[in-house]
Amino acid sequence: MNPRKLTKEEKKEFLEYLVSEGYGMGTVTEEKIHGDLNAWLDTAPLAVFDKYQTEYPGYEGKVLVILPTYDLYPEIVEIYVWHDGKITRVKDEEEMDRIVEQNLDKRKK
Repeated sequence: MNPRKLTKEEKKEFLEYLVSEGYGMGTVTEEKIHGDLNAWLDTAPLAVFDKYQTEYPGYEGKVLVILPTYDLYPEIVEIYVWHDGKITRVKDEEEMDRIVEQNLDKRKK
């Protein structure tokens, strides 16, 4: 399980996700936000794991982990997964449980 940086396509998808979630909106133009986020992603301490798998039953797929640059506390590490082909931030255990249940339901079919 070797970590890597985001590909250009993943970076574009991630930027679109962040903007769709309202990151920075209302403070500056969308063009400025994209520029700032691009610059941040070029230097951010992040890693993509292509074939991440938890113990069964669990999650299997691509994971993006971003470490904070101001303080290092486990509760503020950001984790994103690709669920149904789209990047999604995992904000808590309940949300991850929902994703895992959906994945298990798909395997049963």
